[in-house]
Amino acid sequence: MGQAVLGGLTGAVSGFMQGGPTGALIYGALGFAGAALHKALRPEQKGTGYTVNQRGAALPRQVIYGRTKVGGAIIFDDAHGTDNKYLSRIIAFADHEIDSFAEIYLDDYRLTLSGDEVTSAQQIDEKGNNVGSATTKFNGKVKIRKVLGNHTVSLNGAASWFSTNWTSDHKLLGVAHLAIRFEYADDVYDHGLPDISAIVKGKKVYDPVADSTSWTQNPALIIRDYLINEDYGLGEDATVMYDGASGDDTGLPTFRNARDLCFDFLDDSVAVTAGSFVIGSSYEITSVGTTDFTAIGASANTVGTTFIATGEGSGTGKAGPRLYTCNGSFTTNMTPLDILSNLLSSCAGYLWYSQGKWRLRAGKYIAPTVTLTEDDLRSTINISTRHSRRENFNSVRGTFRGRQTNFQETDYTAVTDSAFVTTDGGYEQNLDYSLAFTDTSEMCRRLATIVLERNRSQITLQAEFGMTAFNLQVADIVQITNTRFGWTDKLFEVVTWGMSIEAMEPRISLTLREITATTYDQVLDTDVFELDNTSLPGALGAVAVTATAVTGELIDTENVVDKAISEAEFYQKGSTTVGTNTVVATDSMNYEGSGNVQVIWSVVVESENDDGNARIRFDLQRQIGSGSWTTLRTYDNLVFRHRTPMTAVYGDNPGATAATVSYRLLGTEKPVQFVYAGANTTLSNLTLLELKK
Repeated sequence: MGQAVLGGLTGAVSGFMQGGPTGALIYGALGFAGAALHKALRPEQKGTGYTVNQRGAALPRQVIYGRTKVGGAIIFDDAHGTDNKYLSRIIAFADHEIDSFAEIYLDDYRLTLSGDEVTSAQQIDEKGNNVGSATTKFNGKVKIRKVLGNHTVSLNGAASWFSTNWTSDHKLLGVAHLAIRFEYADDVYDHGLPDISAIVKGKKVYDPVADSTSWTQNPALIIRDYLINEDYGLGEDATVMYDGASGDDTGLPTFRNARDLCFDFLDDSVAVTAGSFVIGSSYEITSVGTTDFTAIGASANTVGTTFIATGEGSGTGKAGPRLYTCNGSFTTNMTPLDILSNLLSSCAGYLWYSQGKWRLRAGKYIAPTVTLTEDDLRSTINISTRHSRRENFNSVRGTFRGRQTNFQETDYTAVTDSAFVTTDGGYEQNLDYSLAFTDTSEMCRRLATIVLERNRSQITLQAEFGMTAFNLQVADIVQITNTRFGWTDKLFEVVTWGMSIEAMEPRISLTLREITATTYDQVLDTDVFELDNTSLPGALGAVAVTATAVTGELIDTENVVDKAISEAEFYQKGSTTVGTNTVVATDSMNYEGSGNVQVIWSVVVESENDDGNARIRFDLQRQIGSGSWTTLRTYDNLVFRHRTPMTAVYGDNPGATAATVSYRLLGTEKPVQFVYAGANTTLSNLTLLELKK
């Protein structure tokens, strides 16, 4: 059904799944996370268009979405005039109409134009900063005509200064291009004929919600445009786009919902501070501070005001960028799978074809409305608890291009956490995740965080269910309750959905992937994800908990909770709590006023019998100097495994001046709880292991 339309998309790692019962309907999704792994496991194919000018007899065409800096294809050169004094050149930038050539560059000079004439040029360095004063050395020596692709006549009008060998029959209709004429001067072109590039505001895209066509950075609208484009896209009819309507459930995978989500702004917790705003990007003011936002494009210095940055800003104010944006280019020799994978990476999205419609879900946690239990099962359960070594990773790194780096391909800061490395046996495993349509390092790190957290949730389940699962779709989140696995309302995401009929009974075949409610919050969760895999008692019974060092010096091994639980007490209460409002462990350090602190605690469970299990609940608190204690995190229902070092790392930035900073583990309402433990279960030596900077 869907596969007939998909063509080259079939075969994605997390893509449209093959197989299943004869006659079954199988739906899967092309998703950002699986596509990342797919690219990592094969020779890399660049996802960008022309970064410098190219020559060739049959070059692929370039498509530009959002805003990016590109070169083009040189399709015409002609020396003319007395002694070949002039060189006329045509450079094709895009195989479609664009919004504008926002900036034009000759090598490292940014040009100012008046009509076709160059009036000044400003040299910039490798970071895009101005070098010295503007120069007029190109004045009268270089002429440039901008042709946006919406023209009907050659060069969009008469240009007597251009080569006469380019006639009125040479129109390049529908192609955005620059017509340039260089005049020879041995004191102007220091290093030979300069390379020409431009920051381009790319294709105008139709928005079915606004019922208008305009330039946009919205990933959902751009993906929709690629799907329906007949020249370089899939050529799908607009009627098979699941656009949705006003008033629809916001959890539905419609292009309208994805569009609205991408247009949202990030809140103050992940906002950008003045001095780091990206020119041309949209922001919403979250705190004013000492920043004059009206000087960089805002209409007022008021929280909630949206603006397009005209400068980087200064001061202490903050503004949240759009939740997701899409800025980049590709050439038409790339496969649809690679193009869509790159576009989806800009919004952490999933795309699939189901029930005659293309559906899109951008990266967001949608609370589940369906719970599946043992009563819904119609088959055995196939379960995989861990990725293979080949598919696993605990660090994400890659490259991006944007104004922050003068559009040079640059590494963004890797996203990782020592707790993940510890869980993987101390081996660092990297995923190379380059983001071709993301143009800021901050956005790259947010997307990389989502990819990393998706990978750390590793349980995959396959089973057949009854009709309770019928209304589920790919990318929906569902709760699974199964007493044999120790799951109560455990969260899973639907990866594939299938339907078949056996013995006159409909069966819904699902592939489910574990997920957490915080996966898409774009803040790295430093807890070890495997802690919530099950609440089942361990196989070896009675539990004794002792501290062990992972790195550094063991601290406060004497300040612990130790209590034996009698068999009668246990079976009477079902569970037992110990040490309400008891300080379990504490430690201090001299903080120098900047940087992050890693607060590490670790325990080892030693079991002797076969009927034991332990959970623990407590608060992690911080004190600066002699101030009050502040709760940083509440650890609740953490299940400790038998004979396995369990470590948690909390990353904290006290943000204080030089002072003594203290941390403690504090038992609150139910600090320590033994569940389904046998007689005489003992807890001892739960400690704060180490403070590191």
